Amino acid sequence: MIMGYFIPQTLISMKRWVLWKPEGGKKVPFSVCSTEKEICASTTNDKTWACYGDAVNKLKYSDFYGLGFVFSRQDGLVFIDLDSCVDESGELSEFADSVVKLFADTYVEYSQSETGLHIVAKGSIPKAIKRKEIEIYSDARYMAFTGNAYNAAEPQPSQAAINELIKRI
Repeated sequence: MIMGYFIPQTLISMKRWVLWKPEGGKKVPFSVCSTEKEICASTTNDKTWACYGDAVNKLKYSDFYGLGFVFSRQDGLVFIDLDSCVDESGELSEFADSVVKLFADTYVEYSQSETGLHIVAKGSIPKAIKRKEIEIYSDARYMAFTGNAYNAAEPQPSQAAINELIKRI
């Protein structure tokens, strides 16, 4: 695995960026496009999304915590969210390790807490999956993006790995 700060060009090139900050124990997405006041971003309304450069510029001069990336089915990207799978020493849980090995060639980042992982791969899923250890989405969801790469790589075609993962869970 190649670690370090990394933003995949695949994601930079898409107009899918929002900002986020914590409210009520959740990471709430906000639109970059609003000039007057803070307006929540919608994961289904592309008018509330912006290009990467605009999001970064607004983040620099605001009290938001970070960038978010919205997933839309038409882009052919799948977001896999693994929570509470990295211990204090940086070791992955057995389950997370097996998932990361399936997606060894695609983008993986640490979550905001650094105790979870986000995987972004090219492919599709029939519907969203939400389990205790794992969530998988391809549409109408956003990821609080960190760029804190566990594996600094572009999202790769991973349909076989996605199918295998879904079969396992």
